[in-house]
Parts: sequence; C-alpha cells; structure tokens
Amino acid sequence: MVYEVNPSSHPHKDHIGGLETVLSNYRVRAFWDSSFRHEIPIYQNLLDKIDVHSDVRFSLPKAGYVMIQGDVQIRVLAPQPIHIADSSSDANNASIVIKLCYGTHRGKPFSMLLAGDAQLESWSQMLAHQQNIRATVFKF
Repeated sequence: MVYEVNPSSHPHKDHIGGLETVLSNYRVRAFWDSSFRHEIPIYQNLLDKIDVHSDVRFSLPKAGYVMIQGDVQIRVLAPQPIHIADSSSDANNASIVIKLCYGTHRGKPFSMLLAGDAQLESWSQMLAHQQNIRATVFKF
C-alpha cells in the first residue's frame, strides 16, 4: 500500500504515536508537518526516521495550500503563518487542519474536515481569513 501523504497534525504523542510504524510498514511519498517544534523524544525519533527515508518528501503546508489527488481535493485551512515554529502559539493551535472533498453524498458534495486539536485561536484565524469550514463530516 502507498500513502500519498502522511500528515502529522501537530507534535503531541496522541497524534504522532503510530507514525513511525506507518513509515516502517508502508511506502509513504510525502509527510506533512505543522512546523511547530516540540522537544519530546517521540517527535524527534519521528523526524529522524523521516530523514532516513530519502524518498519521503517532507513538507510544511500552510493555510491556502491545495493538493489534488485524482478526484480528491485536499485543502489546508490551518495553520496560518502566525502559528509556526518558534512562536508562542500552543502546538494545538499549530495543528494542520485539512478539508478533504470527494464526490457526493445524498446528491450533495461530500467533504471531511480533519481538525487535529485546533483551538479557539486557530478557529478564529480560519474564520478571519474566510476559510470555508462547512463540511459533511467534522473530525475533531
């Protein structure tokens, strides 16, 4: 199995704990990171593992980035540029928030909003930048 993109919403153990196993057992072409640096061993080990896999494209997507994979559109809604490494923002507010759009459900466009652990500060920024956060499925 090939994973086109393996996102790490933010560097907390409950969001990255299994990603080393994914990298070891599946072919991953791209890895998305929030760019919020966190000095916990599991995060450092994950970054080291990605460095070993030279075929994995490491990216730091920000709000506004759009990726098309066949019939699937992946739009990054957060983090905004203010939620970056070396900022005072909490790792949760630096979460990568993506909206995945694919096909239809009951005759309407289908979308999923995958929010990591985005907090009020991040949601306020998304709304201030007029991000469309409406979705068929919301995963928080």
